[in-house]
Amino acid sequence: SHVASSSLGKRIPKNTLISIPPWKDSPSGNSAQFAKLCEGLSLDQFNWYNKGRIRTVVRLKWGDILLESSQQEKILDAAYTVMAREGYAQTSLRQIAAEAQVAVSQISYHYQNKEGLLLAVARHVTNTYYIYLQQYLEPGMTPQEIGECFIRLYQEVLKNDPDLFRVLYDLVGLALWSEPLRLEVREIFTRFTDRILNDVFTDEFVEGLGSPYERETLASLFFGGLFGIGVQSLLEPDNPMITGSFAALNVILQSERWN
Repeated sequence: SHVASSSLGKRIPKNTLISIPPWKDSPSGNSAQFAKLCEGLSLDQFNWYNKGRIRTVVRLKWGDILLESSQQEKILDAAYTVMAREGYAQTSLRQIAAEAQVAVSQISYHYQNKEGLLLAVARHVTNTYYIYLQQYLEPGMTPQEIGECFIRLYQEVLKNDPDLFRVLYDLVGLALWSEPLRLEVREIFTRFTDRILNDVFTDEFVEGLGSPYERETLASLFFGGLFGIGVQSLLEPDNPMITGSFAALNVILQSERWN
């Protein structure tokens, strides 16, 4: 079936035939023309299916392509799926192998062990969220609009792709006992808070807020609010007060609240 468009919460199924606009020169297998081919897809179509990773491409006919997963990618997707469903502690390599339809030995070949696969899942979670973020942000947004966008996006992903946060919060708990994973999760947090710091709490915006706090402190507070409310949302998905808590985060972005 052809896919005209997709939206947050609706994934393009594997092996979906994706219709793309034609271009002047027929693409061959080289990387430059593959990049041109990807440009023909809308960002949401390509990223929802591809999750930010390059896959094997099979040319079908003019204007259509089929994206296929490599064995390594199938294992990673399966690990993410099983961890989201069962939790890391209850996930075995045999379950992942069965989900990916590969032999257990292939997991060891590509990722060495369960912890190596876990680190790959952590990077996958980060890349997926950044794909969402790029789709949500628009050129010319003010720092306050970007901050409000961060809040809306967190709510949207919690509602439409809660597995992403189930896996993320599972990773955070596991990071308390694993040094390699702690470093990986710390990098995730650093990337996220740096993005908030640089795009939202700029020097000019913080000066306009009139807040007595440093911009780094405000960025950390903002991220901590998102993260903490997200945990509550997963634990109590039907609690309407949690939605209000997200809305309350906007007060950090309003100058009249600091004066």
